[in-house]
Amino acid sequence: MQTLGIAASEDGSTPPDLVRETVDLITGSKFHLLRGAGHLPCVERSDEYAKVLTEFLTDIGHI
Repeated sequence: MQTLGIAASEDGSTPPDLVRETVDLITGSKFHLLRGAGHLPCVERSDEYAKVLTEFLTDIGHI
């Protein structure tokens, strides 16, 4: 199974370093940092979030 971790650079609740460290524990996982977003990157940077997620799902053959 492949995994994608998306973090936001300004997220004080779930710091990006913590997300990156967690993603690094999963073999074959990918990490993406959305710069300038806070705790809700899917709302604050919805276009970029959707692009990253769509590319990941396409890469792994789910769409």
